[in-house]
Parts: sequence; C-alpha cells; structure tokens
Amino acid sequence: MVTRAQDYYQYMRLSRRCCLRSLAGLASLGIARRAEASQARPANPIADFMVTMPTCSDLTKLTPAVPSDGTFRPQAAVRTRLAPANVTTGLISLAGIVSGLKCGPIAGARVDFWQADAGGGLDQRERGLRGSQTTDARGRYGLTTIRPGARPGRAPHISARVVAPSGQTVWTELFFAGDPANAGDPRCREELALLLSPSPGGQQARFDFVLDA
Repeated sequence: MVTRAQDYYQYMRLSRRCCLRSLAGLASLGIARRAEASQARPANPIADFMVTMPTCSDLTKLTPAVPSDGTFRPQAAVRTRLAPANVTTGLISLAGIVSGLKCGPIAGARVDFWQADAGGGLDQRERGLRGSQTTDARGRYGLTTIRPGARPGRAPHISARVVAPSGQTVWTELFFAGDPANAGDPRCREELALLLSPSPGGQQARFDFVLDA
C-alpha cells in the first residue's frame, strides 16, 4: 500500500509539471504570434501625428479665397527661396502648415508662391520671384523671400495657390498688416494679413492654410 501511494504521489507530481510546461509553451506561442502580427502591420506615422494635432475648433476657418488674377505660371521652379542669392538682409521668412477641416496636416500638397519685386514689377515668365514646393509629412512649408512692392492699384502682397493631393485647391493672396495701401485694395482681407516680427536677417511670419479637405 505504501508503494502504491508513493507511486501515485510521484505520478501526480510529473503530471503537474507536464501541465505547467504545456501552459507555459502555449503562453509563449501566443506572445510570439502577437509580436509577429504587430511587426506585420505597417507603421502609420501620419495617424500617430493626428493624435497630437490641434482640436477641430482651432482649424474650423477656411483660408479665404482670392480669385486668380491671371499672373500664375504652372511651370515655376521647385524652390523654397525666392529672394536672390546675393540678398542677405531685409529677408522675409514665411512658414506654416497646410491642413484640412478634418483636423489633419496635408502631406504632399503643392504650394506655389509668386510676387512682385521690391519695385512692384512682376515678371510674367516662369522665372522671377516664383517657386513651388511640396509640404512634408507634417504638412509644413517654408519660404524665404523679400517684401514685394506695390503694383499699380494693388497693395503689396504674395500670391499663393495650394493644391491638396485629393485635388482641393485654394487661390489666395497674403498681405502685410499695417500697410497703408491695404485700405485701397478690394482684394485685401484682415484674415490674410501677415503679422511680421523681427528675425535674424529680416522679419518672419507664420500663415497656416486651411482647405476644405
């Protein structure tokens, strides 16, 4: 009887060990499969960035549109600097984000800028103070230029066209807050006025474009 009890006790110990090992193996297999599934899913950095974007209430106003005046040229060079290379002072640095009403940055949007020179002259060819660029993964753009002069009947301004990858387009113009000529230009709107502040080498301003996208 003692021998049978000892055998039974030994049998139960072995069975318990086998059971625990099986459970541990299954748990390890489940963790490995979850890890493989996680690695198989492609990363989505834009979705992650969307979480940190401002709330919708901060992006509910569309950028006011200003009809094209016929001075746009579609073959402008890809560049972020319109100012001549030999100009190192009196520069204007303009930067911002292109966003949609759905509270997300628009990556890959095309942004065109063109303007008159300091004397108010506008080069109608593809060259001159014209350039296009594409927003980065966070919807950001940047521009280095000079302050344009006033064209006949117009206040100094920088023309812009923004086209989202989905096709939504806004034509607009950016003016300079406090310029006396703004009052006589019917295309000027307060929401489109740049607020300049001092920066190394000149002045800087931020303007965010918001599209119905």
